[in-house]
Amino acid sequence: MKIIRRLATEGKVDFAFHAFERSDERDIALPDALAVLRQGEIEGEIVAGNSPGEWKCKVTDTALGSSRSIGVVVVVVREPRLFIVTVEWEDT
Repeated sequence: MKIIRRLATEGKVDFAFHAFERSDERDIALPDALAVLRQGEIEGEIVAGNSPGEWKCKVTDTALGSSRSIGVVVVVVREPRLFIVTVEWEDT
């Protein structure tokens, strides 16, 4: 989480097109997804990414001003960047 928080705070984040689509479809603002990465916790297991030096996990946190929880599936790409795969509501 320390690495994810640092990279999110530094703005070293890229978004998959899929994340943009799901953000619109699910009405989850991308700044909220970034806030989840800065303040949330890893839920579930951490798995290897598609390339060496990558790992993937889901980070969750409660949306600001809401009781709903947002999940952000993110890949740490060899530590210099984050790649957001998708965003989702955890309570649906």
